[in-house]
Amino acid sequence: MSKKQSSKEKTSVIPDALQKEDQTLIVGIGASAGGVETLIEFFEQVDAGSDMAYVVILHLSPDYDSRLAEILGQVAPIPVIKVTENVRIQPNHVYVVPPNQHLQIQVNQITVSPNLNQEERRAPVDIFFRSLADSHGSRAVGVILSGTGANGSMGLKRIKENGGAVFVQNPREAAFNEMPRHAIATNLVDDILSVAQIPAKLISYRDSLGSVSIRAEAQMRPEDQQQALREVFTHLRLRTGHDFSNYKRPTLMRRLERRINVRNLSDLPAYAAFLREHPEETQALLKDLLISVTNFFRDSKAFLALEQDILPVLTREQDMDGVVRIWVAGCATGEEAYSLAMLMAERTMDMIDAPKVQIFATDIDEAAIAVAREGRYTINDAADISPERLRRFMVPDGDNFRVRQEIREMVLFAHHNVLKDPPFSKIDLITCRNLLIYFNNAAQERVMETFHFALKPGGYLLLGLSETTDGAGDLFATVSRENHIYQSRPVSIRSYPVPENTFLVPAGKKETPEIALPKDSRSLQSRLNFGDLHQQLLEQYAPPSIIVNEDYDILHLSERAGIYLHIAGGEPSKNLLKLIRPELRLELRTAFYQAVQQRTNVEAPNLRVRIDDKTQTLTLHVRPVLDEADSGRNNPAKGFLLVIFEPTGQHTGPAASILASEEPMARQLEEELVRIKAQLRTSSEQHETQAEELKASNEELQAMNEELRSAAEELETSKEELQSINEELTTVNQELKVKLEEISFTRNNLQNLINSTDLATLFLDRSLRVILFTPAARTIFNLISSDSGRPLTDITNRLSDDDLLRDAESVLEKLQPVEREVQTSDGQLFLMRVLPYRTAEDRINGVVLTFVDISRRKAAEEAVRQSEERMRLVFESAKDYAILTQDLDRNVTSWSPGAHSITGYSEADILGQSADILFTPEDRKNGVPESEEQTTRKQGYAINERWHVRKDGTRFWGSGSVWPLKDGQGKLLGFVKIMRDLTEQRAAEEARSFLAAIVESSQDAIMTVNFEGIITSWNQASQELYGYSSSQAIGHPLSMLTLPKDLDQLLKDTEKIKISEKVEIFDTIRVNKDGREMQLEVIMSPVKNSAGQVIGVSTIARDITLRKQTERVQALKNLTWQQQTELLARTGSWEYDRTSGEFIWSEGMYQLFNLPVGTPVHDSIYQDFTSGNDKEVAQQFTNWLKEGTEPIEQILRIHTGNSIKYLKVRGVPLISESGAIIKMLGTDWDITEQVLAQEQIRQSEAQLRTLVENTPDVITRWDTNLRLLFANSAFINKSGQTLENLLGKTNIQMGQPDDIAGPYMNKLQRTFDTGKPQEHYNSFPTPKGRFDYYSRMVPEHGPDGSVHSVLAIARDITELQKAQQQTRETAENLQAVLDASPACIGLLKAVRDEANNDIVTGFQLAVGNQKLAEFFGEPLYELLGKPANHFETLLWGPQTSDFLMEVYNANNPRYDEKYLTSEGQERWLAVAISRQDDGVVLTGLDITELKQAQNQQQFWLGELENASQNAQAVAQLREALKERGELLRSASHDLRGQVGVIASAAQLLGMSGNEADNNVLIQMIQRNTKQMTQLMSSLLDFARLEAAQEIIHISRFDVAGLLQELVHNTQPMADQQGLWLKAQGPDNMEVESDPVQIRRVAQNLLLNALKYTREGGVTITWERLTDVPGWYFTVADTGPGLSARLLARLKGEPEESMPGEIAMVHKSGGEGIGLAIVNRLCKLLGCQLLVESDPEQGTRFEIRLLKKSGMDDC
Repeated sequence: MSKKQSSKEKTSVIPDALQKEDQTLIVGIGASAGGVETLIEFFEQVDAGSDMAYVVILHLSPDYDSRLAEILGQVAPIPVIKVTENVRIQPNHVYVVPPNQHLQIQVNQITVSPNLNQEERRAPVDIFFRSLADSHGSRAVGVILSGTGANGSMGLKRIKENGGAVFVQNPREAAFNEMPRHAIATNLVDDILSVAQIPAKLISYRDSLGSVSIRAEAQMRPEDQQQALREVFTHLRLRTGHDFSNYKRPTLMRRLERRINVRNLSDLPAYAAFLREHPEETQALLKDLLISVTNFFRDSKAFLALEQDILPVLTREQDMDGVVRIWVAGCATGEEAYSLAMLMAERTMDMIDAPKVQIFATDIDEAAIAVAREGRYTINDAADISPERLRRFMVPDGDNFRVRQEIREMVLFAHHNVLKDPPFSKIDLITCRNLLIYFNNAAQERVMETFHFALKPGGYLLLGLSETTDGAGDLFATVSRENHIYQSRPVSIRSYPVPENTFLVPAGKKETPEIALPKDSRSLQSRLNFGDLHQQLLEQYAPPSIIVNEDYDILHLSERAGIYLHIAGGEPSKNLLKLIRPELRLELRTAFYQAVQQRTNVEAPNLRVRIDDKTQTLTLHVRPVLDEADSGRNNPAKGFLLVIFEPTGQHTGPAASILASEEPMARQLEEELVRIKAQLRTSSEQHETQAEELKASNEELQAMNEELRSAAEELETSKEELQSINEELTTVNQELKVKLEEISFTRNNLQNLINSTDLATLFLDRSLRVILFTPAARTIFNLISSDSGRPLTDITNRLSDDDLLRDAESVLEKLQPVEREVQTSDGQLFLMRVLPYRTAEDRINGVVLTFVDISRRKAAEEAVRQSEERMRLVFESAKDYAILTQDLDRNVTSWSPGAHSITGYSEADILGQSADILFTPEDRKNGVPESEEQTTRKQGYAINERWHVRKDGTRFWGSGSVWPLKDGQGKLLGFVKIMRDLTEQRAAEEARSFLAAIVESSQDAIMTVNFEGIITSWNQASQELYGYSSSQAIGHPLSMLTLPKDLDQLLKDTEKIKISEKVEIFDTIRVNKDGREMQLEVIMSPVKNSAGQVIGVSTIARDITLRKQTERVQALKNLTWQQQTELLARTGSWEYDRTSGEFIWSEGMYQLFNLPVGTPVHDSIYQDFTSGNDKEVAQQFTNWLKEGTEPIEQILRIHTGNSIKYLKVRGVPLISESGAIIKMLGTDWDITEQVLAQEQIRQSEAQLRTLVENTPDVITRWDTNLRLLFANSAFINKSGQTLENLLGKTNIQMGQPDDIAGPYMNKLQRTFDTGKPQEHYNSFPTPKGRFDYYSRMVPEHGPDGSVHSVLAIARDITELQKAQQQTRETAENLQAVLDASPACIGLLKAVRDEANNDIVTGFQLAVGNQKLAEFFGEPLYELLGKPANHFETLLWGPQTSDFLMEVYNANNPRYDEKYLTSEGQERWLAVAISRQDDGVVLTGLDITELKQAQNQQQFWLGELENASQNAQAVAQLREALKERGELLRSASHDLRGQVGVIASAAQLLGMSGNEADNNVLIQMIQRNTKQMTQLMSSLLDFARLEAAQEIIHISRFDVAGLLQELVHNTQPMADQQGLWLKAQGPDNMEVESDPVQIRRVAQNLLLNALKYTREGGVTITWERLTDVPGWYFTVADTGPGLSARLLARLKGEPEESMPGEIAMVHKSGGEGIGLAIVNRLCKLLGCQLLVESDPEQGTRFEIRLLKKSGMDDC
């Protein structure tokens, strides 16, 4: 049978109140890859009023930052919440779970926690579906959308198991269809829909819930429902062969209702009609009724109990020749059977004489059996297997796991109905879990009998957590009630009940056919054997007896034992304690307890019981089953008890009248004799009758004996035949085993071949269903492991061709292979072959499809074709080139069209001819062809530039080369010759040589310049003018002849010539080789090529310096006068006359020097205003004024008053017509601000340059082409090259390896692309070793905001990493030393406040050793980083943080010794704390042995102390006994007085004849009886408290109401005594405690106060505590007060006898029982009892209850 466990069948899984309170559907949605788009489409269709809650689990990487909540929030019409903490579920909300969170759902709350283990990360959808199903049962709905893997397929089984619904997206529309397809493969999906249809389907399903109701009782169902139900189960029986007559009707009805809701039908008759029209629905209904759900090691505690307790017993009792037989009934898909096989394999793996193991796994679901036999499970199915077992017992099989063959061979799977089919025999262990809950009581009893029959005596039975052996207690004994493990009991031989194939008949209409009994009523079955006769005689003559089990349930009772039982009204019970007569119940319970605890026989004598108006005296015997010789599985009766009722013969009944006989003695004797004779006659007749019956019985027995002998002979013959058949079966089994091994070997070879080949191959049967496929087929077809058996039309593919099925059908029809090329949607090409599948018998059982990837071959063929085509085009289109090939004899083998046009020879003329005919006769004579061939052979090529001969005899200048022609192996095949006709070019070069000679002889400087500014020609006149030779000028830029300021104008002039193509004349300044400037007149004209295009500029230059000097004098004068007018511009002009020595200043000059205008100045005035080095510069200027010939420009620093100015002095000589210098003219500028600014810039640049050049970091700058713009000296030194060789190059061009340069350049490019800084780590191998660098790349933005360069800074971290490695090694060594220490050692670092770093807020563990981890039972890596309060167990509890802070601040070490108990072990720990740097060091050492030694040393001193203490204890014990004696003596005195009063009143009552007096006496008796009862109750309460039999029950209640009610109830008593009774406190005060015990305490105190107070009254108050959490109440009276001795006893102080104390007690009348009870109850409740008492003033009791941890109040 299948395992199906629904939450509706589980007890108390969901409280009814919660089910009624919240009927909201919870929709769990699972998705993975492609799920975001699908979820958007889903929630676009969700109705805002759906009244459902949606929980979305998207299976992503835990590190992924999911924005799913934001995305869905934009499209969903209902609120979307990202769950980061526990939230309560509300309808019309969407809850999105982050990828790094593990989710569970409990009732109506979602709880989240971090993903900590692999299972949670691997299968989050499955785990949530399980939690959802367990929490919400039938209100859980699962939806599976697009995704990869099998996530969700295991969890949906739990949803279906608990009565929920599952809907799946259509795989054809899913972006990734693996999750939907794995879900569909479970055959448990309710519907397959498109995403847009699922929300509407959910609403339809919600609306249908509760609309259909089918009563479980047949008599309560309408006739149409009854008829429809009959029809449904008839369809099931006829179409599936399954009979559900023995199943629980409520379960079947609920499953039918759910199926009707899924199909959205109105009622049961409509579903019956739907079933008639849709036969496939029968299988869906069967799947709903037989949900094959299980998983590996389900209910781990039960498997742990099997592993530790049961399996060792089974294997210990067997040797290597034995067999351990296990039966797994209802195995479903085999996980439980394989789990047992794994446990048995682990158990027998290390055993030398291990027995064989046979596991029989059976189920009624054939599809589940097929899956189990395959033994292949998804990664999600294997989530419950530990990683170690997964490695040992499972092997990867694609995306799945497969059970190893040796484990599969241990398990035999079979189809079996446990109710109908014969069972296995001689079984050691049966597991049947979560199957019986679906059977009715009769079927459960039948299954129990079947299992008992199958088990060996003492065999074990394992049931599900909701199943027991109730009703079969005589067959099985309990081994483990918690894990539901039972053991078979030996019972008398019983026949195995043959199951009947009963049809489903409605209850109430089932007719029982009458069985015709044989006429001879003395049939075989009715006759008793001697054992039965003996049993009946024992029951008749032995005392009545009853057998009960360990739960006191009656298993068997004798005939006469029923008189001692009394059946009361209500639900019937089998428990003897409930059925025994009330007079015997207390003694029987006591006897049971003593017999079980002491394991001995117990007697209860002289018990009196009244039966039928008679009182019987009997002795009750309770005898447990004790058999010490037999143990374990041979003593299953252990635990039974025998109860014997032994009457003692004493009967008393109602008085009977005694009749005196008047007959004589003889008459009596005669009558007695007559009576005896009659009895003798009757006995004789009975004896004769019995003799005849015995004779007949003897004859029948003889006949039966003959029949049995004949049957024995037949059985013997059958046994021999069976032995023969067994031998044949053994032979066949051996052959099959060999065949199986061969098949397994062949299968392994085939599997390895399939896995290793890269060919996509599909095997199809004749119906074109998939039989087998290779892994490579998944690249074309969307296949998964469960697709075996599915039609090819259901499998989507990536082929662009739709003729695949047509080709397969054609091959099946014509048996001719098909081979053609096909293409996939992404452009891949495959060679498809379709061949018929032939068996060994040459039968066609299908087709084989093979796909060979020819994409690369096609690409290569296309590349070769294109290359040949390009070569052909080049060969034919090269008209200007003659291309020919020659063989080794220099004969022409190919001839291009260009060769034909150049030489005149056609291809027909030249092929086969010697290519030497192209050479001139003189070259052939001189052996030039042979020399060219030799050069080509030696050097690999030869230059061919010479005159050649055409066919018509004319000559042409041919220029080209000759190359060798080789094959793929390098063998020389011939030569290739390429040349072109350069005859015209050679003539043009000769003409250019002539023109060059003309230019060279010109007197003007003539040169030509191209448009790149490079000098291309240079004549002799240019050399004389500029001073440069032609070799120094040609090829260099024109800028070498131009002043920098004129370069821009020169380029403009050149561009003007290029555009206008006209001759232009310019005046310009050029510089000769000596640096002298020359005024030139330049004529620039365009230079054109043969096509008329301008290719450069020709310049003709003439020296016009003298003409320009005259023009300059006038210009300088104008400049001087102009500058004198710019005084406001802080400039000044001057003029120095060399002839007269007069120095004339403008007003601006006087302002610059802060001198009055007109102050005489001289030529050395600059020296007067300068100092230091500036005086030398001033002296040079003075010398220039007198002797200088060239213009001058200087910067002087002058001192004017308190300021310093920087002047820029520029002067020029004024030349007369005679050429003599007569004056010096100049201008001074105040450039102080510019100089200071430049100085600051210079200093900053110098500092930055110094920093850049001297830093050990490598600093570089790169342009947008990733070329080097700048590098500091560190980079140059590291690279070993010069800066000139590095600038303008990329890393690869610098010679760096690709694996180093590539990633670095990628990061540079990423910086340019993103505009954000990047980081990079790389390593460089050098002769000195490998260096590691860390680089940071920063973008540099231009004015437009774009990145125009990147500044990269690289730091050598080699030493840092070495230091870090050394640090790690040191830390590891230190850790090893710490781990080797016997002490617990840890370093707690100080944790500082983020706002104020000087404040230490706490400590956390930074370093620890293994001993510390072992002490706390946690891995060390989990302890690191934990705060100090985590270590309170080892330290000082809640005061730990304060003590640590004290040690840290005061730097005072602390040492303590702590006493701990853990798991029953007592330990002493020495704990030391000391400050270390920025933290504290914790050291804990186990000093238990040291303490033990100290204890041993102190033993004798302790003995002396103990002797003293024992003496003191004896004294205290005597005092306690004395106290108890006094208490009892006082109570006895009171009881004796009350009994005396009652006795006296009773006597007076008999003597009194007055009714009024009688009433007074009766009231006296009642009052004393009540007082005596109260006293006895107090004594019993005190006894129970003293024996610790009272149990407290904590609950929340209103203590104010309780005390007010108590005051109200006792108010009449106070009024009767004339006392006032006051109650003070808040009207409402809710607390948590035991209300019953609180009431007893308050009542005792209140009654005592009222009882012993004579005047005044009693006050009771209650209030909450203000200083500490808690509350209190007080009872104060104005009575006589307590004795000092009693007061000391209540306060726990030493008691001292005081004079008059006894008198005071008797005066008050108090015996102290109530206060003793109060004292005991306060200790039980954990309260504080405070007492204040003054003699004759009164007593005040205060009960204080402090708040406990975890409670709102005490």
